[in-house]
Amino acid sequence: MEPTLKTGDIVIVLPENSIYFWGRDKKEFIQRGQVIVFRDPKQKINLIKRVIAIPEDTVIYHSKTLLINGEEIKKEFINKTLNTDFKKLSKIEKSHELLQFKQNIESKTFDIFEDEQLINNNAEALIQDKNCILIAAGVKCDVPENQCFVLGDNRDYSLDSRHHGLINKKDIYGKAVYILINTAQFNRFFQKIK
Repeated sequence: MEPTLKTGDIVIVLPENSIYFWGRDKKEFIQRGQVIVFRDPKQKINLIKRVIAIPEDTVIYHSKTLLINGEEIKKEFINKTLNTDFKKLSKIEKSHELLQFKQNIESKTFDIFEDEQLINNNAEALIQDKNCILIAAGVKCDVPENQCFVLGDNRDYSLDSRHHGLINKKDIYGKAVYILINTAQFNRFFQKIK
């Protein structure tokens, strides 16, 4: 989830049944742009990712382009940053640059990383999901009721709905709202998650 979350971050998660979860407007539990924690039932592990598409949405992610219901979600270039932490996940042997962009979904603005040297990182590894199909250099999903499509903010190094399929609402623990502390660096304390 870099650049939003770093290794060692401890986050506060508000579960769906929390009295603090709903807020003033009583919106639906799952919203586009939220960061959620969920149980991946296939791998039996907990994951944290960003909700990109909700029920009744059609989402397409191909060639580093994101479309929700036919509308391209624009991204604004911020800068280049050296990729050192993710080198071991890449087929690229030496350190290289990641592109950092600002993206906005449902009035939630956040940063993402993309690796310009990776064109299609394991799209063929999509776990079978009857609502998703592989397309040229990507995936297309029609999101049914009680499910959502998630992506990691570090797009080319994230195992997310492109690989695991759609996430069922029953597997969602809650939304991540604050970074309490970073145990690796101790320089991030109680920071709101964008």
